[in-house]
Amino acid sequence: MGNKKCSEENATPLEWNQSFSVGAPIFDSQHKSLFEIINRLQVACEAGAEKDLLLTIIANLYSYSTSHFRDEEATLKRKQSPLLVEQELQHALFLDYVIDLETKVKAGSSTVNEDILTFLKVWWEEHILKIDKQYENLF
Repeated sequence: MGNKKCSEENATPLEWNQSFSVGAPIFDSQHKSLFEIINRLQVACEAGAEKDLLLTIIANLYSYSTSHFRDEEATLKRKQSPLLVEQELQHALFLDYVIDLETKVKAGSSTVNEDILTFLKVWWEEHILKIDKQYENLF
């Protein structure tokens, strides 16, 4: 999971803009909230936050992601979208990553760092732009 320390110079927060819109206001709103959680994790990392604060934010990321994924998957199922299977797979992989991160931070074998933040940011940007955008025409 890398070990590059967080630094403000290299930190670019996730910024939601209209290019991330998936055509469903509820999902756009949830994506914005997920961006905010990751940005809070970045700020905490840059500030050298204690493990407990990092774990709280990671738990929030897991909880909110789980809720968002549940909403998204329920909508795709209701609309009988063939995109559901890929979404479920991607969501499970992301949640596994977050669980692994939480376990390693708890154990002290890893902490949040630039490599992890970059992964989270890139995952969400790519997931929305490449995977979620495919269901835009359903709304």
